[in-house]
Amino acid sequence: AVMFCYVSNPDGSAFAGDPRGLLKRTVDDLEKKGYGFNTGPELEYMYVADNNGSVAPFGKGGYFDIPPLDPTEDVKLETLMCLEAAGFQIDRVHHEVAEGQQEINFRYSDALKTADNVILYKLAVKTIAQKHETTATFMPKPFWGVNGSGCHMHQSIIELDTGKNLFSDPDTKYGLSETAIHYIGGLLKHAQAMSMIVTPLVNSYKRLVPHYEAPVYIAWGYANRSAIVRVPLAPGEKNKVTRIEYRHPDPSCNPYLASVVLLKSGWEGIEKKIEPIADIQDNIYELSKKQLKDYGVTFLPEHLGEAVECFEEDTSMKGIVGDFLHENLIELKQAEFKSYMDYTGVEWAASRPKITPWEYERYLTRA
Repeated sequence: AVMFCYVSNPDGSAFAGDPRGLLKRTVDDLEKKGYGFNTGPELEYMYVADNNGSVAPFGKGGYFDIPPLDPTEDVKLETLMCLEAAGFQIDRVHHEVAEGQQEINFRYSDALKTADNVILYKLAVKTIAQKHETTATFMPKPFWGVNGSGCHMHQSIIELDTGKNLFSDPDTKYGLSETAIHYIGGLLKHAQAMSMIVTPLVNSYKRLVPHYEAPVYIAWGYANRSAIVRVPLAPGEKNKVTRIEYRHPDPSCNPYLASVVLLKSGWEGIEKKIEPIADIQDNIYELSKKQLKDYGVTFLPEHLGEAVECFEEDTSMKGIVGDFLHENLIELKQAEFKSYMDYTGVEWAASRPKITPWEYERYLTRA
């Protein structure tokens, strides 16, 4: 049995360091305005095994492979049955691009329920993997030279009274409302600062490199997987499924904190009518420096240390997460990055293409 709860101080007041409580207060404030926040994650992970003392993918399967190339059918089937018994509505399951990499998608819900489901999902995946003598890891980049694992977050805002999707306007380009455009503007404005929350590990920044379906550039586009914000294709009843996919997060992030910073950043865009740069349809990985500059494209932080600086410098972040979390998260992440740099003893650029024992020890089973 699993029970979700909130953390309180001895006097019964809310503990300022409780991420779930922070998300609850955030969505409650939104509901008082008459709106709801729906989210749907795409959680990727990898099955790994010991190979003579080193970490290796479990199986040689690739995208949509089946047995015998993919030896994980039994463990995935048991995982699916467990998730369905826990009330999950499973949309699809398949082998992802990298060897041993998997994705099980479940139906979107309100942000708090979705965040709870992420916790249950990871618990089920890891626990059942152990029964099958393998390890499921949500470490963002266990192996260099292949796709890392992401947690793309689909988002929409609805009117609670009518169920109307505020992001939808069938009469506009891509079916996006002005509200959605401004929401994107808020996400792009705060993307660098949000990095410390949605990609919170040293290892996270080894995933954020070009050509592996992970975002590097702060831009947006319709069905553009090289941008940090993708507007997915919306077949059928577009007004119901119109949404924004934020491709930045990875599965190691705290789903409660991630949901808070996404909603608050996007909502600031709505309130202040922040206009994003023009949408881009080109493969951004292939653009020249001049083209990137002409588009107004900026970049995500190179490493966790830079992400901490961006978080600290963004004046909105303290108001979003509160003084306690702001101060303590900065302190924790600064210490984490320093520990890694002390371990490697070299510049970040030199160690980035290598997955170190320091990372495996800290992240392989704990992410």
